[in-house]
Amino acid sequence: MLSGAFFHIYTLITMHIKLVVLLVFIIALESCVKEVSFEQGSVPQVLVVNSLFNPTEPLRVNVAKIAPIDDTLHNGIPDANVGLYEDGVFLANLISCGNGWYNSSNFPKANKSYSVVVSHPDYPATFAESAIPQKVKIVNANSYFRGKLSPDQDELLEVTIEFTDTENADNYYEVALISNYGTEYSYVVEYFSIFNMYDPSVLKEGDWDYRPNTIFFSDALFKGQLKVLNIDITGPTRWNQYYNQWEPNPLNVILRSVSKEYFTMRKFWTRHLFNQTTSEHLADPLELLFLGEPIEMYTNIVGGYGVFAGYNEDIKAVTFNFND
Repeated sequence: MLSGAFFHIYTLITMHIKLVVLLVFIIALESCVKEVSFEQGSVPQVLVVNSLFNPTEPLRVNVAKIAPIDDTLHNGIPDANVGLYEDGVFLANLISCGNGWYNSSNFPKANKSYSVVVSHPDYPATFAESAIPQKVKIVNANSYFRGKLSPDQDELLEVTIEFTDTENADNYYEVALISNYGTEYSYVVEYFSIFNMYDPSVLKEGDWDYRPNTIFFSDALFKGQLKVLNIDITGPTRWNQYYNQWEPNPLNVILRSVSKEYFTMRKFWTRHLFNQTTSEHLADPLELLFLGEPIEMYTNIVGGYGVFAGYNEDIKAVTFNFND
């Protein structure tokens, strides 16, 4: 009887402690979560216009409507009028190609400004403008194994990228490392995971804590100068029989010169994506509390939503140095 009574009291105390912890968690959650009001059926009746364009392909635009979160249908609008302009001069009306896509035969050019005017009888007219920056070429791209190890004892590859900033007022960049490998029947394009980041230009932007899969930064700290970017990455390797050691799979670096609209979109999208990726934090609810507030996505579409932004890019194979 005594042991049963003791077990009963112990159970009540344990339940009480769990209840107190739960209440503390709920109070903390309420204090850290931002409520966003949403009324079913109150979806704004405006157009969503999206286009990321560069000089290597004809400019195309996607036009869609906003839909409720539970609407899984494709919301592309096939009968809009999409006018394209270069430096304020009319170029063409884009042709509808299905699923809300509108194509042109016009290849946009560097150092030119482009705009679109999108109209439809059922929606307010929208307008957007952006430009394609001048291409900045990669001077050197090299990689080395220097004995650096991750906490899991994986060997890190140090990659050094060099380019010279143009002397324009403000420039913005994005860098990605990709590995192309496989056979003609099985071809893989893999974005490498950037492990360490020490570069002041990247850290200055405040985006590194949000785990971006590419890095993006401005030229505020190196205007008109040679930029040397050092990063450590992890990724697949292969055995080189000639040198009798491991080497990384063929690696390419992409350097994008991006418009301010592209740069701003990339910053907002990185934060949004990080805040939506919560599965890895569910084991620790307290960590989940501090992921950040909901983010209202950036748009440069006047009268609607979406992003219209230009960029230019250079691609270079990374040289692996065996004996450095």
